[in-house]
Amino acid sequence: RQMNFEIRPFHGDALTGKDIDQMVALFRRLDNDEVADYAKLGCSMTEVDDLYLSDKIESDAGFIAACDGKIVGMASNVEADDYENVMFLSHLVVDEHYRGRGIGRALIERAVKNNDARGKMTMLNVSVRNEAALNLYKSLGFAVHSQTMVSPQRKEAGK
Repeated sequence: RQMNFEIRPFHGDALTGKDIDQMVALFRRLDNDEVADYAKLGCSMTEVDDLYLSDKIESDAGFIAACDGKIVGMASNVEADDYENVMFLSHLVVDEHYRGRGIGRALIERAVKNNDARGKMTMLNVSVRNEAALNLYKSLGFAVHSQTMVSPQRKEAGK
């Protein structure tokens, strides 16, 4: 279904408390192994929100998708510490009730355009289990560059 939505940049001084609450709610829906890792360390979701969203909200490289005044999607561009000319596209999330309507694609296109204008390449990480995301990224011209291998989880000694 086609729908009207707007993509706009976000940064801390342009966001209302309601905007931030909506962004936090979307962020918490991410299927993110790193968020789960923080939970295993005993961090509360509020602490995880602070860890992830504080730099995103201050950034001028993040974008939100809004429909009828409601934030229904977001994506962040994060400076890559190890690479001078690279931005990482991260925390792309679209409300499940608004998926399949081009919002994710529009957020990615806007983020890539922003990075291109700054002379930066866009990179991202995605789970090999997330076929929908893989297909979307490939349709936008992204290509697999490397693959991360993870060891199986081991039981702690003595347990």
